[in-house]
Amino acid sequence: MVRILIIGGGRVGAPLAAWLANKDEVKSVTVCEINEQIRNNLKNADFDWQEPGLNGAIDSTEKLFVIDSMPENPSVFDMAFICVGSPVDDGWPQVGHIMQIGKQLVGTQVILRSTVPPGTSDDLARLMDQPVIHAPERLLLGHGLKELGELPQIVGMTHYESLFPKLASTVEFLNIIFPKIIVGTATEAELAKICNNTVRYIEFAVGNELSQLMTFAGADPASVRRMMTEDYSRGRLAFPGFVGSYCLDKDWQMLAHRGLHSAFAVAAFETNQNMFKNIVGDSIHKYNKIGILGLTYKPNLDDTRNSLTWKLLEWLKEENKHGILIHDPLVDLSTEQELEYGACSVLSPQHVLNDCELLFVMTAHQEYVNLVPHADTVIIDPAAIIPQRETDLNGWDFIRGEK
Repeated sequence: MVRILIIGGGRVGAPLAAWLANKDEVKSVTVCEINEQIRNNLKNADFDWQEPGLNGAIDSTEKLFVIDSMPENPSVFDMAFICVGSPVDDGWPQVGHIMQIGKQLVGTQVILRSTVPPGTSDDLARLMDQPVIHAPERLLLGHGLKELGELPQIVGMTHYESLFPKLASTVEFLNIIFPKIIVGTATEAELAKICNNTVRYIEFAVGNELSQLMTFAGADPASVRRMMTEDYSRGRLAFPGFVGSYCLDKDWQMLAHRGLHSAFAVAAFETNQNMFKNIVGDSIHKYNKIGILGLTYKPNLDDTRNSLTWKLLEWLKEENKHGILIHDPLVDLSTEQELEYGACSVLSPQHVLNDCELLFVMTAHQEYVNLVPHADTVIIDPAAIIPQRETDLNGWDFIRGEK
């Protein structure tokens, strides 16, 4: 039985910890987390995240422990998973903290779960003078526990394989607990995660651009997509919609950090990030009553990180728009955010619909499917979550007017 250390108890680390702590092969799982609220959530099994089964899995085990600082003797653990964020700041991936964490884990087998630029695991292995495994997390938020037991796990190894006794036993353990492991070099594993998300991001941009062109041509994008894909295995087109997430927005930039420039990814970023500006443009000045439906980056999930709604609010602030009504069924703006953006969270989507001239449907929450807006409301709804109406004759893509 193995003793496991997990650095970071957030949305990646917490499901992993709960899942591992319920495995017969595991003696103990210790989570090192600096955030007091998350430590309390782990101790009390009371996360309010949209992650089915997480609290139950924590509550069902007595093998899960929580600490607030790095252990003094990491070698007592058989392996340590690093599950901390890797933000990109002005195009520059922040991995220095991962290096600092690694320096404090010499003596145990490190498994890096964080998304990092290619070559980072090798850099960390040289710093630690021992092998590092890169096993990137590829789970959908809200499906973490389920997918841990279903998806194959990528396992990439650095060039110190034969020099560290815990490596072989760690790989054997990973092969037992995951449904399947796919083995390669650490750089290959880093690129697999990065390129997975880069391809998805580009596909979303293609779906958005082509759907706009279909609308310009007087066609219904949903109908065209059905004709392209129904019973035709080679047909594919991403659903249009506002695209933003913590991973998709930044992972392609991990390539540029190593001088690997993807023109497609840059173009996708420009398309996805600026879609609401491209739709409305200078006509934003015509509207004083503005409503927003959706604050989270993804439907039916409570995560707001990198949601395009934040960028929309920043743009409306620059355009001196105030009194914005916003609704999301899962999260609200804080008082500080309401003051910063001149916006107000309201209790019902109908409240937004009753008092807006221009409506942005930023998140395709299921709750919005049956809403009926006023006939003269201009609707920016690329995912077409609001009941379908004829395209407005002013030529804007995705703006729907009265039948």
